[in-house]
Amino acid sequence: MLEFLKKKQSSALAVSQQFSESESDVSQGQSKGQLTHREEGSVAGASVQGEDAKHVESKLVRVYSVADLPEYKTILTAKDAKFELAVEKQDVCVAIGLESKAVWVLVTPEFYASSRIFVMGLRERMRKAEFVTEKIVFAEEELIAAIYDSASRLRVSAAFEEVMTDEGLVFDQIVRYGLEHRASDIHIEVRGQQGLVRYRVNGDLEAMYNDNRGIYVMEQLRDAVGYAYNKLQSERTGSHSNFNPETYQSCMIPYKVGNSKMNLRYQSTRAWGGFDVVLRYLHQYENTDTKEFSQLGYSEDQARMLDIASRTRTGMVMVAGITGSGKSTTLKTIIENIPEREHLKIFTIEDPVEYAISGVTQVSLQRTFAADSEKMPYREIQAVLMRCDPDTVMVGEIRDVESGETAQTLIETGHQVMATVHANSIFGVFPRLLAPNIGFAVNTLTAPQFWSLIIYQALVPILCKSCRIPAEEVIAAKLKLIRTRFLISTDGMYVKNPSGCERCNGRGTTGVSVVAEMMQPTRMELRYIRENSEFEAEKLWRNRSDKQFDTPRMEGKTVFEHALYKAYLGEIDPRVVERFETFERFEII
Repeated sequence: MLEFLKKKQSSALAVSQQFSESESDVSQGQSKGQLTHREEGSVAGASVQGEDAKHVESKLVRVYSVADLPEYKTILTAKDAKFELAVEKQDVCVAIGLESKAVWVLVTPEFYASSRIFVMGLRERMRKAEFVTEKIVFAEEELIAAIYDSASRLRVSAAFEEVMTDEGLVFDQIVRYGLEHRASDIHIEVRGQQGLVRYRVNGDLEAMYNDNRGIYVMEQLRDAVGYAYNKLQSERTGSHSNFNPETYQSCMIPYKVGNSKMNLRYQSTRAWGGFDVVLRYLHQYENTDTKEFSQLGYSEDQARMLDIASRTRTGMVMVAGITGSGKSTTLKTIIENIPEREHLKIFTIEDPVEYAISGVTQVSLQRTFAADSEKMPYREIQAVLMRCDPDTVMVGEIRDVESGETAQTLIETGHQVMATVHANSIFGVFPRLLAPNIGFAVNTLTAPQFWSLIIYQALVPILCKSCRIPAEEVIAAKLKLIRTRFLISTDGMYVKNPSGCERCNGRGTTGVSVVAEMMQPTRMELRYIRENSEFEAEKLWRNRSDKQFDTPRMEGKTVFEHALYKAYLGEIDPRVVERFETFERFEII
């Protein structure tokens, strides 16, 4: 069954080649070991025809002892191993396996000069078996012999089959496929004796682009996610000690594919006839420049409001939205844009930590689904933070009384607080926080000093400019309605090409962009909310708008209007705008 699965999912193998190329096996790459000698050059560019060994030697890194090597788990070319070499070849060539199916190949300079085609053939065989050749390096026969001598203390049978079990291989294939296709989430859905794997790409869910369309036998997926939960989860992040598809479970899984490091945020839920597991890719990028708000998709005036909020030392910055709407990314960007933050003490409380933020003290906690407040760690953290002299605290998602109390206490004691909440609009934030399971008092939420900024946002797919189709050719009747109701031109509107092109990998979209609505509440707006006149408050806020649907000014405008403006510019499909409200029903104030 496993061999059948590997053949069916051959498209996922390309990612192995991608990472093996990005982490070059030449001297320009960054070695995992403590290499003592480096020379410039490229294997890909080296032509050994007619060259002597000394010249070839200048093309590759040389290692001199076992101390120069990374820690290796297995010897892939040893006797009875997956890529066993003939005895005479073992004197001059060895392939060692590291973690996550990464490989180093060690050869003598003389053997490489005379048998480069053989070495490249070995590398290709390993690539087809989903191994990533990170390095090809030079070594003397003595070092190669010493490596083979260590085989007795390593698990060499079937190469990585003992290190990575069948269920581990299935899990690895699922993760690699998502990386190859730039997915943000993996959805594993098991019902009865069958399971389906889907991926969220550019905001939309899609099945695997392979022969079986992501369909697996139930046991394969159950064992794969069980392996990940039981064997791979980061310490103290699991809600339970062992995998159980009959309950809700969560954890954080550190993972590496080639040089790509990430965390996988694992969340499972039981379902009628089976269970679901959703894995969110949380990429760990090192030395990444701080993004500007406009790069995420905010308008110029929205970016200005976010900048003001980042410079305000008191009050609540609340980001609302559905799951997967980029809330955590927005808060991370706000924190990274705080002026002179090296002079401030900033804490985050996360469930658990998702992204590393430089210069910030990040506190990871794990809440359970139990209602017993003694199992909730927020009260203890609240007391600790109050003694740690914070300037700014990001409390993560507010979803219960404990997290709400922590945010309220910090605000009332003069601190800046940032948080997220699940709500469907900026005005939907208030009833959400007033609900009994969170329990804010209306007088607290409508105090003028409580709020710094309220944001509601969503992510929308960006059209591929290479293959987008003029909207008039597809949705002429809808465009006529847009022109009639909103008095804007539709000449620059486009729709998604369902067949896509090479640039967008056949999807018709090339990423996602934020659309948002924002409010810095005034005393009058808060007064209407306190008096339970939400419509009057919204009307007052929307009257700040310029009343135009084709201008970049977004103050007082809804997320629908921001999306409509991006459709007007030809950036998104007009049909995406109706995710927020239909064109017929949108209330023009």
